[in-house]
Amino acid sequence: MKFDKFKINLDSFVNIRNSIAHGENSYVLSIDNFEKYVNLVNDLIFQLQTEIEIYITEKKYLKQNVTENSN
Repeated sequence: MKFDKFKINLDSFVNIRNSIAHGENSYVLSIDNFEKYVNLVNDLIFQLQTEIEIYITEKKYLKQNVTENSN
């Protein structure tokens, strides 16, 4: 899938977020890691935007006519 390339970094980001949300203060975020995760979120948003644009421009939201599928 197109989003698979983000999985490892996204899982790491989510684990950090969960640790902070549950009150664990053991994780110190460096500026390098902060920039890494900001870039990750930007890349994910861009990929999602691209997928939405393709979905709309190719009209994938429309049902295909049954007779079109049988040809």
